[in-house]
Amino acid sequence: MQSIEEQRRTGRAVVVGRHHAFDVGDDGNLVRDPRTGIPSRRNTYGDGTVHGPSAQAGTGAITYVFGQHGTLMRHDEVLRQVRRIALERPQGIHLGAESSNEGPGLETPSLGGAFGCPLTFRVTGLESPAGVTLTVRSVTTGRVVGHPLTLRRDPDRPDGALAARFTPDAPDLYRVVLATGSHVPIAQLVLVSAPPDA
Repeated sequence: MQSIEEQRRTGRAVVVGRHHAFDVGDDGNLVRDPRTGIPSRRNTYGDGTVHGPSAQAGTGAITYVFGQHGTLMRHDEVLRQVRRIALERPQGIHLGAESSNEGPGLETPSLGGAFGCPLTFRVTGLESPAGVTLTVRSVTTGRVVGHPLTLRRDPDRPDGALAARFTPDAPDLYRVVLATGSHVPIAQLVLVSAPPDA
């Protein structure tokens, strides 16, 4: 949710979340459509938890670092930026991107998988698999499973996504980690369950 709207329903006020925000001009006022006077709406996206404007302090350049909440809080690049902001130092060289549309993504099956059935993991936002590793590790035992997976272009995806297949050797909780060497590592958990008749 990026904004809320108060609505009147049967004499009561109801607050409804909206998936858009409003632009604010340099003068601090809402930007309005010149023809209608209605405030201009836009989707400010974000990371699925916090939309863009809520994550901004309002000063300095915006730098995007790609990852998930669990890995971002301990990544060197993020810690370097936090120290720079806290100590009010100028921005130096960083590994972040200049746009929220740049950077890698990791797609795993949202419902997990079943033991013995192959799973497909997809990597988006990269030109090439060179220098990229995709590893799978058992969360319960800590062992690496299947060694680094081989990424190839996915012929079913027009966006140029890379794909790798993994067949789990046991029912378990697996951590899939995408490392590019130039972005925050991205990790996803995938639950693989026993077959229903086991």
